[in-house]
Amino acid sequence: LIKYVEVTADSDLPSWTDSHPCKVTAEAAAAEWPTVSASEALSGGVRADYKAWYQQPVNINKSLKQRVDVCYSNSISPTYYFKVGVLKTAAQFAFASKFPAHHTSTNLVNKSTVKYAGAEGSFTLFSGIVGATRGPYDSNKFSGKAMAYFMSYDRERLWGSGSRLTTMEAHLGFDKTMPWDMQEQLDSQCQRYRPSTSLLSTNPLPLAQVSGPENTNNQYHTFSGPGQDQYVTVRESGVVAVCYCAVISDRGQCEIPSNWIYAGR
Repeated sequence: LIKYVEVTADSDLPSWTDSHPCKVTAEAAAAEWPTVSASEALSGGVRADYKAWYQQPVNINKSLKQRVDVCYSNSISPTYYFKVGVLKTAAQFAFASKFPAHHTSTNLVNKSTVKYAGAEGSFTLFSGIVGATRGPYDSNKFSGKAMAYFMSYDRERLWGSGSRLTTMEAHLGFDKTMPWDMQEQLDSQCQRYRPSTSLLSTNPLPLAQVSGPENTNNQYHTFSGPGQDQYVTVRESGVVAVCYCAVISDRGQCEIPSNWIYAGR
């Protein structure tokens, strides 16, 4: 059996300690299995040299630069769990330089990522995998649906109050320093901000969806709608921050506000 628990001050206690988090802590809410009991029902296989959990992959719903402890047990009893490692989420998202080339019914689409105010462009995330062999800096491929929206980073004066309205960059002090918790602060902004249609007419962006059966994956996640034929136009110059949500409801919406995270700019 395997489970994922939040990292705490006790995470580095000896594995045999009765109070180790792997033994006394419930699985982290961020670990989302296909079914409630999947982590207890799935086997890592009969081999002794390695175990692999891939039949029903778990989703770790964490922001960037986060960690969870990985716990393993040969028994369903909590006292048998011990820490076997730490899972780290990606440090950053990669933005593709252009829409992934593909053929429509009439022509070849190969549109550049949006970069000029008033000019139509695309927006696509790229996993970094360019061949059959995965490199050390490659990320997992994308699957399913995702949402994203843009918010002004250094142009629109929407933060603060009254005559002291300023840009998000200045409001958070990022024009002077880049604090250690910058990711967490920007995650919070993504979770509270209401997408501005003055910045972008289609905001949130068109839905990203990897086509094919469930769990089909792809190195690109392009925000261009189900038909991959919708693009975006930013109306104002300046830097834009990208907010991203990968937990999408049946209605095509971000499941809960806390699932929005800052993806880059």
